Amino acid sequence: GVKIKPVTYGDVFCEEHQPRNAPTNRVLLYFHGGGYCVGSPISHRHIISRLAKEAGMRAVAPDYRKAPEHCCPAPIDDAVTVYSELLKEGVKAGNIYLAGDSAGGNLVLATLLKLRDRNLPLPAAACCISPWTDLSMSGDTIASKEGVDLLLTPKLLDQFAVHYSAGTPAHERGVSALMSPLAADLNQLPPLLIQVGSEEILLDDSV
Repeated sequence: GVKIKPVTYGDVFCEEHQPRNAPTNRVLLYFHGGGYCVGSPISHRHIISRLAKEAGMRAVAPDYRKAPEHCCPAPIDDAVTVYSELLKEGVKAGNIYLAGDSAGGNLVLATLLKLRDRNLPLPAAACCISPWTDLSMSGDTIASKEGVDLLLTPKLLDQFAVHYSAGTPAHERGVSALMSPLAADLNQLPPLLIQVGSEEILLDDSV
């Protein structure tokens, strides 16, 4: 019940998910996870289509640039470009919702901060699914949940962080609001829903 087609906003390739009978002037802007290094709109088609159908709105999933070829802030710039182009298309900011998982959750927060700091109109709300908010990986559950998390490991996260930050030391990554939204001032952002499982190494990042 969802049609998927390629679209481009600015110079950013995206996939558009259009549920049957859903309006086109309400948009879920979804950022896929993958540690800023792997993944794509294709790898996340299933969850994006389900979210679009359940929410009853069009979804746009950017294929943002990834590390190690493209480090921070390239994905954030791509996200802002797509958002800005949606506004130019005529979609009202109050009809746009951001969502993303893992690194995509990081990108949700980083994009909101960039939009706020540029005085651009903010979206209606946002949702982060198991967001990676601290690239210094200081949370206790990074180690304590290593044995039960079915997907991520501290070693893999560190590799992703090194690539995305172009080798920036961990303590510097942790105080950079651009890389680690945990360190940012989150005032004046729209309503935010954070979801996380109890057995994930990113549990503390969400808490």
